[in-house]
Amino acid sequence: MILKKKSLPDLLEQARQDGENRANMTAEQRESADQKARQAELDKRESELNRRESINATRDLLAKENLPEDFAEVLNDADTDKRAQHVENFGKAFNKAVQAGVEERLKGKQTPGQTVNNGNDREDTKFAQELAVMAHPKKPASDFFGHKK
Repeated sequence: MILKKKSLPDLLEQARQDGENRANMTAEQRESADQKARQAELDKRESELNRRESINATRDLLAKENLPEDFAEVLNDADTDKRAQHVENFGKAFNKAVQAGVEERLKGKQTPGQTVNNGNDREDTKFAQELAVMAHPKKPASDFFGHKK
């Protein structure tokens, strides 16, 4: 067992007190204390396994909704209904934030389908055709497969 918050002298003092307490116990009391310690360790392991399973289930929900799985621990809940509700609410908020970011980046830029010259694209088309003729003055007599054009 790793205790990160206690210093070595504190751990030694606690171990000494535990040893003294066990020495004063009867055989039945020691057996009972050992049983409680084993049960506490099993409960701790079970809760950790349940937490991991819950996080994995949350990750699966996020993946299913095409959301970032990095938020699984934040959205995690032991209750499956609450977990699904957390993921759904997060999905709405996340998609709204992404949409707002996209709109902000596109602000002031031309949207697809709009023309620059406000409908006067005949001149542009004519210029583009002339430019194409200047760049490629001769048409090939046949295409790649030898068919005549």
